Amino acid sequence: MGKEAANLLYQKMVNVDHEQQRIILNPELIIKSS
Repeated sequence: MGKEAANLLYQKMVNVDHEQQRIILNPELIIKSS
């Protein structure tokens, strides 16, 4: 996955799931699960 695509996915997930603080606090989780 390209860096830009990963960043867009990250922003999308953060926007959709405001309440899942761990996504905001631990962006590495998203990178590892991609």
